[in-house]
Amino acid sequence: MTNDIIHDETTCINGIESLWHQRLCVVPFGKSKPCQGDSGGPMICNNLQYGVCSHGYPLIGLNQDCNYNATQSVYMFINYYEKWLKEIMGSKKKKNEVLGICLSHIITYCILY
Repeated sequence: MTNDIIHDETTCINGIESLWHQRLCVVPFGKSKPCQGDSGGPMICNNLQYGVCSHGYPLIGLNQDCNYNATQSVYMFINYYEKWLKEIMGSKKKKNEVLGICLSHIITYCILY
């Protein structure tokens, strides 16, 4: 878990300011920072998930060390992708339902014969 300071679109670097409605730029506050392997982790505030950890990059130089203080992290807002997420989750549910029906027919067939 990290505590982060949220940046506005004018302080986001590397062209992210034009995608402000999709992404949130943060700088970790304190000793704990996102690192390799944290992508996909949730961004939670007041017990609600707002985003998913995407990537990070150094604000100064090319230092990729996770303990480097001048690192900016980028989170993707999940509400921007809400329609797509619902479509994907709906298609997964349908596939699982069909699989369940097929398996139940196979099991019934095996028991009867």
